[in-house]
Amino acid sequence: SNGGVGGTISAPVNNRTDNTGITNLPPAQPAIINYVKNCAITGPIYYYNAASTSTVKFPPHLSGKWFVGDFNASWINAVELNPAGTAVLSIKKMFSVSAGGSPTLLPPATAGNSLKQIATTAMNSSNSLLDMQMGSDGSLYIMNYSGYRTFDTKSGLMRITYNGSCLPATPILPQEQAIRDARKLLEVKGLDVSILTSGNHTLEVRDITGKQLASRKGQGFTHYTFNELRNPGVYLLYFSSPEGRRVQKIMRQ
Repeated sequence: SNGGVGGTISAPVNNRTDNTGITNLPPAQPAIINYVKNCAITGPIYYYNAASTSTVKFPPHLSGKWFVGDFNASWINAVELNPAGTAVLSIKKMFSVSAGGSPTLLPPATAGNSLKQIATTAMNSSNSLLDMQMGSDGSLYIMNYSGYRTFDTKSGLMRITYNGSCLPATPILPQEQAIRDARKLLEVKGLDVSILTSGNHTLEVRDITGKQLASRKGQGFTHYTFNELRNPGVYLLYFSSPEGRRVQKIMRQ
């Protein structure tokens, strides 16, 4: 036997012999989206970058939306969360894969508000999402699995690009400063966090339940060491400065 998951709700344990991750897991959390059966695949939260010159980036009205999918049902939904990220405000289906394997935009594409569909030859009826990530060009990249415990010509990496006209030259986005790329603001290596921007800033380290473990305040380009990150677990690093805000997940094994 490979063992299984034990412990309690507040302190679950993954004691499978083939486990390659952490053993002592964070406390179980209530689901943000109640989901029965099938196989949910979480994707990225999209942040519109007005400074990007990409002609295929997703439009600003999708900024802040969380893309989720399903391995078995082969659809992709856009989820709108509250500012704290603790509750769902709306869920809209974006793509659905037909029996022939062709992704279809839902609702149907209209002039000035459409997304390029993946060519039918790139997917088939056994299409299954494995992962989704936003690229630096603002497109959605999908890792597709096709076949049964094997692969075929439909398996691989695919891209969904925007083909509409909702890309204003000077968009007005109230949260533009708050959603800049974290890699331009800070860098995390081991226990060390480097601030890569000027101005006053604050840093907080919290565990997965939101409990604050440490905090720092400073100004300009600074380096901090957080010994609180030594133990295995999942941590959240909250960063705030005049240049923007960011929450970064850190996993320790």
